[in-house]
Amino acid sequence: MSNPIKNFIKLSGINQRSWLNPLFLALFPALIIIWLQPVQFTPLIFNLYLVSQDEMLFFEDLEADGKAERIRYGDEREEGHAHIRYYNDENQYIGQYNFLEPMAQTREPIKPYAVDFNNDKTKDLVFISQNEDSLFLDIFDFKNEKGLINKHFITTVGWNNEHKDYYLNWLGHYDANSDSIPELYFSVAAGFALYPRRIFRYDFVRDSLITSINTGAGYLPGAIITRNDSMLILCGSSAYGNIKEDYPFPYHDTTTWLFAFDKNLELAFSPKNYGIDPGGIQYPISKDGFIYYLFASNNAYPENKLFKMNWHGEVVDSIVFDFYVAKSFTTINDNNKNQYYILQEDGDRIYMQFDIDNFKIKENKVLKIKPGSRVHVQKDLDDNGEKELLVVDNLTKQIYIYNSKPKKQNTLDIGDYVKVVTSNYYKDKAYGDLIVNTDNKALTFRYFINPHYKLRYPLYLGIYFISLLFIGIIQFFQNRRTQQRQQMEQQLADLQLQNLRNQLDPHFTFNVLNSVGNAIYKQDKEGAYDLFQRFTRIIRSSLMSSDKVFRSLKEELQFTQDYLEFQKLRFKTRFNYSIEVEKGIDTSNIQFPKMLIQGFAENAVKHAFYGVDYTGQISISVFREGQYLKVTIEDDGIGINRSKELKATSGTQKGLEVLKEQVKQINRIYEKKIVLTIKEKPVSETLKYGTEITIRI
Repeated sequence: MSNPIKNFIKLSGINQRSWLNPLFLALFPALIIIWLQPVQFTPLIFNLYLVSQDEMLFFEDLEADGKAERIRYGDEREEGHAHIRYYNDENQYIGQYNFLEPMAQTREPIKPYAVDFNNDKTKDLVFISQNEDSLFLDIFDFKNEKGLINKHFITTVGWNNEHKDYYLNWLGHYDANSDSIPELYFSVAAGFALYPRRIFRYDFVRDSLITSINTGAGYLPGAIITRNDSMLILCGSSAYGNIKEDYPFPYHDTTTWLFAFDKNLELAFSPKNYGIDPGGIQYPISKDGFIYYLFASNNAYPENKLFKMNWHGEVVDSIVFDFYVAKSFTTINDNNKNQYYILQEDGDRIYMQFDIDNFKIKENKVLKIKPGSRVHVQKDLDDNGEKELLVVDNLTKQIYIYNSKPKKQNTLDIGDYVKVVTSNYYKDKAYGDLIVNTDNKALTFRYFINPHYKLRYPLYLGIYFISLLFIGIIQFFQNRRTQQRQQMEQQLADLQLQNLRNQLDPHFTFNVLNSVGNAIYKQDKEGAYDLFQRFTRIIRSSLMSSDKVFRSLKEELQFTQDYLEFQKLRFKTRFNYSIEVEKGIDTSNIQFPKMLIQGFAENAVKHAFYGVDYTGQISISVFREGQYLKVTIEDDGIGINRSKELKATSGTQKGLEVLKEQVKQINRIYEKKIVLTIKEKPVSETLKYGTEITIRI
């Protein structure tokens, strides 16, 4: 611990022992207040802004000026055709274009593809529309707000109960014939209907379409991979097991395939068969002339593999996993450098980093995101140069937003399976929009940079110091109260010690011993023994309870009785006494202030019968009175006022004041309710005055 902290602890009187230290105690209320406080301290604040049913919304920077346009794509149900509505980066409506047919009804919705077909520095939008079982290609010229291609027939698709029985995958674009205009590559893969399962290439200049063989493989996701002046179209597949034995093509979906096509959609090398159903391969990656891809089997550990393949389709290395893996890599760009991760599908479902240069898995370097979730996309949401990870958990139907650390910062409730996510930040307006597309709706979340985010740590520190101050004040008053209590206890102990000294003063002790000696001289062995027993009992009781404030009522009465016996022996015929306890009162189980009854009895012995010519009476009674235990000490002596007149005042006042102070301190320290009453009691038939002491507890 540093010296300043030690000095602070020392100066503030902090007890350094364990959890009683205020520095530690203040953490608990501070953490509770921080958890319950209403201010959001996430970097971004999201609010659901718009819900669009049966429509796809997305952002696309069509003019390559860093300002993304907002596109709305959906069907005009009554009119039976699709439309797009487009807005500028200020979210101002620009226009609308209507297609001739409704939008394509694929199993998995994908947003339209953006590519510049006419070299006007503005991307055009490619749509797939559908009429009955026919698919059509449409291209919209955003710059000139017109259709470039309308209803170019692609293929027919089979039916299976519902018409959403095929997947559509954009594979990319590439200038295959060196005319400076790219060709577009995409796949159409039917499900139970089986046909078609092909790769398509559209040539915009010639308005022509060529296709690959019908692969028979399912899904057909992939990408265009280039090397120098050559390219490959790599497509993986998923094994469904839908193909029947009489299927007329050599490739089928009862196993997983990897296909490689050249720019003219001819097979670049023989398709690779992995012989497992179910399983899959998706989206290979390429670096330095090598191709990397993952094969994931759903039910066989040894078949989950990572492959390294050269440009000619020859596998040069592989890694076998002893756990299930995802079908594709997760690529994250960090400081303009791609980092590749492999998702372990079973167990904790963690992302392990793939060292592509050394072809190995860094199992100790993982992407720490919520287990069971998937990295969906990477976006610079607030335009600060640092990309956030948008992580989807389709089990809880939520999106988690992580920074580049990664550390979770926001959670969005979607309520459906997430398909396509795009975003745009309007720097001049200091807010952005995040659009999340699901199967049948699009959710627009408007988000703001949280102005309180940078204040979170000063606020947390302030809450902690306020909590520390609060705890310190409480402990200050507790310590003060404890000190006062200790002082009162010390005063009470002093009073009791004073009372004890009054009882066992040398004069009293001498008289006792003298009485014992006198009994022995008269050969009254039993009397001497009885006196000695009582004296021993008084000494023992005083010593045993010297550190106590209370003792049993039985012990108090016995002590008082022993005391009175000795005083009666000393003063001969001055007084008689009686002690009566109401039947049913268990005096051994009742705690009573020590030496309180005895003190009042002692005061009566010393002062009540001063100068009288009769034998006085001291009566002690114990009985119940409602919820109280009532103890009375009565005498038929001269009374308080007469005692003052006879100048016995100093002793009387001192004894009574000591006893009153004892009761007062007990009430304050132990929160007992002891009611003490002292009054003169006239006796009319004899004109004598006595004193009645009443103790209610």
